[in-house]
Amino acid sequence: MAHAYGLLPFPLAHIGWAIGKMFRDWLDYRGGDGSIEVKNACDRIRNLFVTQEYGDRI
Repeated sequence: MAHAYGLLPFPLAHIGWAIGKMFRDWLDYRGGDGSIEVKNACDRIRNLFVTQEYGDRI
């Protein structure tokens, strides 16, 4: 919409590329496109085993 009103001095293709790049970077930072709740639960369980000295069992 901002491009349609001439507010952005970039070609439309560059805007699409930038949005895609930011989304892919966010996915990489997040750890993928899977469920973040499952990842967090697994991390908590793994941390519990390590802190309770069962780290050799994972």
